[in-house]
Amino acid sequence: RSSLTHLSARVQQKDPIPWPESYLEGVTSTNTALTWALGAKYKPIDGLEFRGLASTAFRSPNIDDFGKVRPSGDFIQIPNIQLDAENALNGELTIAYTLAEGDRQKKRRRRRRRNQRNPFGLTASVTGYYTYMTDAIVRANADLFGDTILIFNTEPYRVQTLVNATEAYVYGISTNIECSLGDRWGLTTGVTYTRGREINNSVTSPLAHIPPVYGSSVLTYTRDRFRIRGSVRFNGAKPLSEYRLGASDNEELATPDGALAWTVYSLFSSYELNQR
Repeated sequence: RSSLTHLSARVQQKDPIPWPESYLEGVTSTNTALTWALGAKYKPIDGLEFRGLASTAFRSPNIDDFGKVRPSGDFIQIPNIQLDAENALNGELTIAYTLAEGDRQKKRRRRRRRNQRNPFGLTASVTGYYTYMTDAIVRANADLFGDTILIFNTEPYRVQTLVNATEAYVYGISTNIECSLGDRWGLTTGVTYTRGREINNSVTSPLAHIPPVYGSSVLTYTRDRFRIRGSVRFNGAKPLSEYRLGASDNEELATPDGALAWTVYSLFSSYELNQR
């Protein structure tokens, strides 16, 4: 796939910030990229499957990245007309296993109970993924005409801008299980772990917007028109050491220990009055 993006912007004369003449005349950004994706699947035996995926991607700066003045917390983001597109190389591998009764066993059960469907089934999968980025777009401290502090709406802000980091990477693992326990019981559960880092001028720091470990489990019981479902959703803690400080992770909104872990327990029930 071949892509081309073009962006142009011009700052108005009445803007409160005295921008250089080039901003008033108009600035442009043009980026092109050739991206591809390749997938493969292999089934050595019944029920076992291996899936692989490799792909490339790119993200061109949008109008907010390229030219917006955006205050957030104690910082203010200013435009950077030298911002380039970021590029990514992705890899993903999944191992999936499905266990279910054979055709003969299913036919026997249907003879005994015609209304019985899928008396037992199990599907489990594990996916590992890795993304390597070059020229990753990240936020960094900067200056405006040599000043690191900008007075905006009578408030002082630390000046920041978006820059292209040398490189960045994201990797993680995701597990999912779906199980049918007879005709009435069903269970689904999943857990995802992600980690990301950026490298800029040989300094490694956490990548912004990386969630902590999270997951959920749902147990369902169905009988005729009655259904009850219990669920558990959880989110792990994210300590300040995993925040991209002074960036879009907004550490000023966190507790002194970072984002706290939480768990939500829910119970739902329903009854179908008719089939319409």
